[in-house]
Amino acid sequence: MSEDALTQSDRQGRTVVLVDDDPAVRDSTATLLEHAGHKIHAFVSGDALIEAGVPPGTDIILLDVMMPGRNGLDTLRALGAAGGLPPVVMLTGHGDIPLAVEAMKLGAVEFLEKPYPMAGLLDLVSTLRPNPVRKAEDSQQRQEAAAAVEKLSSRQREVLRGLALGEQSKITAHRLGLSIRTVEAYRGHIFERLRVRGMAEAVRIAVVAGLLDD
Repeated sequence: MSEDALTQSDRQGRTVVLVDDDPAVRDSTATLLEHAGHKIHAFVSGDALIEAGVPPGTDIILLDVMMPGRNGLDTLRALGAAGGLPPVVMLTGHGDIPLAVEAMKLGAVEFLEKPYPMAGLLDLVSTLRPNPVRKAEDSQQRQEAAAAVEKLSSRQREVLRGLALGEQSKITAHRLGLSIRTVEAYRGHIFERLRVRGMAEAVRIAVVAGLLDD
């Protein structure tokens, strides 16, 4: 079988674990993914998933950050301790970026900010590799991310750092002595230089590159 055929096969019929305490979000997301041909195991909380265990054959876990009881970070830690964890994508609300960054340091491969575009969710679920390298310390990924960040100016790197830390534009502007409009312009330039579509991808590069390590 050719590599192209394998890739096409990988894009179909994923087994997805969805963990979200919001019934409206959980039901609509599950319905969307089922209509796209994926098999869904939905859980109302991280505690419920841990009690039941990750279903065999799970290809990807969609994990909400803010939930009653054990939150997304604690759930990720517990799942990671058991080993053999499939790729985890964090689902975050507005203002949860620092938590999403921490989750990526714990091994999550990506995060989506609510309300996430459904087309983006479908694309991510369909194309994410079943067994990606998940550690930010992975040398190849880190080198590639570091090379991308190195193309930014020092001021752009500072703005990207603020973005990854979840700073509001006005906070970043005050810290750097810039106007809010200038910070917003920098963000647009950063996305262009990193060749990313938005904040989630930019923040992931910042984390893998070690921009937040200091």
